[in-house]
Amino acid sequence: MPRVSVVVPSYNYAAYLGECMASVLGQRGFDDLELIVVDDASGDGSREVIGGFLHDPRVVYVQHAENQGHIRTMNDGFRAARGEYVAHIGADDFWEPELLARTVPLLDASPGVGLVHTNYRLVDGEGRVTRERGTNVPYPDGFRGDALPWLLFENFIPPVAALFRRGALELVGGEFSEEVPYSEDWRLWLAVARRHAVAYVDAPLAAYRVHGRNLHSALQRTRRAEEAERRILDEVFADPLLAPEHRALRGRVYARHARRHADGYFGFGERAECRRLLREAARQSVSTVLEAGFWKRYLLASLPGPLYRALKRR
Repeated sequence: MPRVSVVVPSYNYAAYLGECMASVLGQRGFDDLELIVVDDASGDGSREVIGGFLHDPRVVYVQHAENQGHIRTMNDGFRAARGEYVAHIGADDFWEPELLARTVPLLDASPGVGLVHTNYRLVDGEGRVTRERGTNVPYPDGFRGDALPWLLFENFIPPVAALFRRGALELVGGEFSEEVPYSEDWRLWLAVARRHAVAYVDAPLAAYRVHGRNLHSALQRTRRAEEAERRILDEVFADPLLAPEHRALRGRVYARHARRHADGYFGFGERAECRRLLREAARQSVSTVLEAGFWKRYLLASLPGPLYRALKRR
């Protein structure tokens, strides 16, 4: 039985899939793994790409006859996983060669740690690095402890940079929910952080690719992302075992996410939605109105369209 299961859901990502698979199979200093590739009835040559790796006995190929969607594809990979530790990464992302060698020992040495993550690089569609560190993680290298106060405000852990215990999936019902397709990974991280410690390696050991076909990019323009995140937060704060110091963050957390989505809607020209969420942010936490740019954003979102466009041109 492998120590680590790596699940890669894929749909029409033949252009990137080979690099992703090679990065997992080419880990240095750790090869006790299985790579589960679930192809969701791709029509772009993905089968041929996967076929080029089937000589490696660590590769498990699951193929859908008909398209099932991202969540069902992911869950089929989880059901096939046999490892003690699990990672799920996008078919367009990839690992640096030392990721498992630097993360698996942390889980081995610390039974109370349910999740370990690293920093990561941002790359574009051609694989060029656009940012050496994908995020500013709020705790230092070697951190092992309560990450929930930070994770509630922001999901700074992409799947490509995380490794978790397989049992953690039971905290979200054993599989991802189709009701929160935008933030299913964040829901899992929050569930783990409510029950276990989180560990961090301050090195960019993974690459997250940003391009026009990202699921994240597609959903940002709709209310689905906002609604999914609200469901997740409602679930967290309904947890009877949530610590009082975490429960006390509720208003500020809801306000932060409302403000962030308001900014997103403003950028997409949805000014009425922007105003709605700015009001929601102020209702959740009155101190929001004192934050930099709040009233400027609300004023600009309230101007008549022609006047706003004229000011923008100037």
